[in-house]
Order: sequence, then C-alpha cells, then structure tokens
Amino acid sequence: MIVERTYSRVASRTFQDFQVQVTAGDRYFAGELGDIAESGLCVLLPGAVRIADGEEIQGNVQSAHMPIQIQFQGRVAWTSEAVKGGRPCLLVGVAFEREIELPPAVIALGMSAA
Repeated sequence: MIVERTYSRVASRTFQDFQVQVTAGDRYFAGELGDIAESGLCVLLPGAVRIADGEEIQGNVQSAHMPIQIQFQGRVAWTSEAVKGGRPCLLVGVAFEREIELPPAVIALGMSAA
C-alpha cells in the first residue's frame, strides 16, 4: 500500500525528549520515539522485549515540547533487534489504525533537522 504523506516522516535525534508508552494486551512498555509520520511511528523499547508482528497495540507519545499527548492505536508492522548504548533494545514499527495529525512541535522538529 502506498501512503501519501502531508509531511515527510519526522526522525530526529531531538526525539530523546519524547517518551512513548505502549500497551499490548496486558503488557506495558515504555520507550523512546524513533520517528513518526501521520500513518505510524517507530519506538525503541529497552531490554529483551518480545512483541509479535501484527499484534494490536495502543499507546501515547508525550514530551515537554507538546502541550498534549499523541494517542494512537494500531498494529505492529515490523520489529528489529538492535543495540543502543551497549544494551539490547527492540525497534518496533507501528502502523496506526487511523492517520493522526502531527502536532506543530513535531513538524517544527522535522523542519529543524532537515
């Protein structure tokens, strides 16, 4: 499926200040935002986490840079094991059920990183 975006996918080192909380079934995970677009996001979850492709998840993104949280529901599109700072983590790609509108603070970060 080809997705036309209003804005480019926003990926920035500045996202270290953005926290993502994810619930999958009765499991809760907290991680860092990797990138975000209207149709999905990537979250870095620390440790030896296991989430299956296709699994339903919901969560939110919050930061002092945004006055409100970004709430989302979706499915795991892909996962990839990685190492960050010498420690294992799991990159999780999430495809949103419904597209979201990116807050101005996120768009501004994307423009400043370009």
